[in-house]
Amino acid sequence: MRRLLSTTLCAFALSLTGSAQTMTEWQDMSVNDINRMPLHATSFSFESADAASRGMTSSERYVTLDGTWRFFWTANADDALPENFFAPEFDDNAWGTMPVPGMWELQRNSKGQLNIQRGQNDEYGVPVYVNIGFGWRGQFKNNPPYTPTAGNHVGIYRRDIIIPDSWIARNNAKKQDRKAAPQPKNQIIMHLGSVTSCVYVWVNGQFAGYAEDAKVAADFDITPFAKPGVNQVTMKVYRWCDGSYLEDQDFWRMTGIARQSYLCMRPAAVHVDNLQVTADANGRLTVNADVTGSATLRYKLTDAKGATVAETTAEAKDGRCATEILVANPSLWSAETPYLYTLTTEVMAAQPAKARRANVKKNTEEVAEPVEVLTNRVGFRTVEIRDGQLLVNGKAVLFKGVDRHELDPDKGYVVSTERMISDIKRLKEFNFNAVRTCHYPDDPRWYDLCDEYGIYLCAEANIESHGYGYHETIDGKENPAHSSLFAKQILERNQHNVMAHFNHPSIITWSLGNETINSDNFTAAFKWIKETDPSRFVHFECHRAPDERELSDVQSKMYARPDFCEEYALTQRDGRPFILCEYTHAMGNSCGSTDEYTRLWDKYPCLQGGFVWDWVDQSIMTTDENGVEYLAYGGDFGENPHDGHFCGNGLLFADRKPTP
Repeated sequence: MRRLLSTTLCAFALSLTGSAQTMTEWQDMSVNDINRMPLHATSFSFESADAASRGMTSSERYVTLDGTWRFFWTANADDALPENFFAPEFDDNAWGTMPVPGMWELQRNSKGQLNIQRGQNDEYGVPVYVNIGFGWRGQFKNNPPYTPTAGNHVGIYRRDIIIPDSWIARNNAKKQDRKAAPQPKNQIIMHLGSVTSCVYVWVNGQFAGYAEDAKVAADFDITPFAKPGVNQVTMKVYRWCDGSYLEDQDFWRMTGIARQSYLCMRPAAVHVDNLQVTADANGRLTVNADVTGSATLRYKLTDAKGATVAETTAEAKDGRCATEILVANPSLWSAETPYLYTLTTEVMAAQPAKARRANVKKNTEEVAEPVEVLTNRVGFRTVEIRDGQLLVNGKAVLFKGVDRHELDPDKGYVVSTERMISDIKRLKEFNFNAVRTCHYPDDPRWYDLCDEYGIYLCAEANIESHGYGYHETIDGKENPAHSSLFAKQILERNQHNVMAHFNHPSIITWSLGNETINSDNFTAAFKWIKETDPSRFVHFECHRAPDERELSDVQSKMYARPDFCEEYALTQRDGRPFILCEYTHAMGNSCGSTDEYTRLWDKYPCLQGGFVWDWVDQSIMTTDENGVEYLAYGGDFGENPHDGHFCGNGLLFADRKPTP
């Protein structure tokens, strides 16, 4: 009966929307999204420069999706779901609630406890800590692209969202085409900051999109489905999907929407789809704008005091527009001196030919108002590898780094700006200058703050298949992570990482992923990144590769002993700098013998430091039966599987107090 009802719902959805979804995408590695807009450098389309100065949340083009949603939860992916749950007229008053952003497993019951007794209106599963092995370890045989239905929790979110009337304005049909439907003047985009593990979206009962890759934003064009006033939005989220086979990181497994989400509006006919900025130490600022429509782009670069440094304009039409701006003797960005400029891009719709001729005849020129304004922080700096060393602005860097999971002891994957700033201040306090975003992209605000405060970033894609190990065969069969099965996902996730965070000067290296087997899939990703962004180098810790230089610009063996590092320095066997992406494990009474590494770093130029595993303990604040708060580790929630206190290996406790 449960399966019959699910099939009936799928058929109804297809008949309702006419879209191409099958509701099997969550178990299909060839389909990772539907109607998801291409990933682009993080930006917001402001209505004016003045609005940009006030920030996104003050813009008239912004409507938040954060807040309390009606929420239905079921324990298994093949459970019967409420009939027509995505219909606008559906009655969800009996449902529970869920915050956005918020993780299901951390919702408190009436006593303020993380009670492991599951109830529809109380809490929704428990957090699970696993180091090696997928979330279903020991309960379900790995069989990609399929994940379990049993224990694969499903949550449905519903909420009414008010869209301003002005957003839905339409252009009248042309005189010669009276039968044509009026075209929307504006494009309405739904931005979901981060959803684990995948999400289906309906707007006003119509299917609007699907997306995987839990650690980057998903944008959907919902213009065809939106209307003025009240709009009903429904989202369906799975705990596990086929993408979970690439999300086997050493961390707490949780479910939900973890980052800021909102609706935004921009003009439909003329806008910038993507703006990529590269600024080098010689003062060369290159701006590549992907433009829809015919536009004049007016660029203005200002320094940290707001003084104008350079201005120029460019004409663009339906494609990429490349512009170069030269700045004499720019102040350079580095972790020690994080100097930032601001680039303001005003987008003006090109004047029709008739209007231009009229202006020429009148000997006048109208000053066009921008249809959108974009702003970017710009750091001039050059990253290069020369003579076996990695250089920033021509100087060798010693990376005194940490690996940092994005985790809050109270809210899980939901990390506030205040928490991020406190992390950066702690890093600076203890003289760290670098962070590896292990093992996935972080909240966009983290990169902004690292630009501002000065932290070198190794920016990692959301890829780890540690549960399969490193052997090319398993039980005589090809390791799935080594096969073509994962090719599309591995390439796309690296593309997502690079496209979303391209403009940040703090990022000096892209990382292909973590602890998975080498394959042609990663070679393809490496080549794509090098072609797309030659201004940075690429990192991948995979010393089992036949030729590591095909996958990584640096040597990055994990936990290499000091004698191994010294032997590498003495032989200079492949001419690459050696940077340890993990080199000491901060668990318990550990981190001894660090002086053996620092002695070598001081002695051999090609040994350029490393990253401590890891920054803070991964533990969750909860209360015992007496209401006393304590930090919980794997197994403290009665979950199975779990890997105990192995998540407690930070230089700081989870509440950010330093360990001895």
